[in-house]
Amino acid sequence: NEMAPQKPIYCDRINAGILKPTAPFSVVSETPTTAVVDGNCGLGLVIGPKCMKIALDKAKEHGLGMVVARNSTHYGMAGYYALMADAVGCIGITGTNARPSIAPTFGVDPMLGTNPITWGIPSSDAFPFVLDCATS
Repeated sequence: NEMAPQKPIYCDRINAGILKPTAPFSVVSETPTTAVVDGNCGLGLVIGPKCMKIALDKAKEHGLGMVVARNSTHYGMAGYYALMADAVGCIGITGTNARPSIAPTFGVDPMLGTNPITWGIPSSDAFPFVLDCATS
């Protein structure tokens, strides 16, 4: 389970006031095809699906939907969002940044974030094409 190692980190961040589990989710600006949302330091696992739903609704209506989030936290498995897009017949692309936790080649100190990026494309097979990449 990818989330099991995250539980103590979430608790530490809540106790430090860095993560606010009941933070409001707000749309800062919006066009017919785009939106900027503020997660207000809320839980990325709540913010991420809301953002993807907004993007997919826009894509279904206008042919393209793009949402960016600020002030969010760890959003879980990036591939989940690509699968959300596939479930409604859309191509999904998602990505995020992360704090430095990976040492570069031949390095010792963490200098790179995992910075996942994911593509999901519906296919005629029984499963979609999903590519979920990160530096770790």
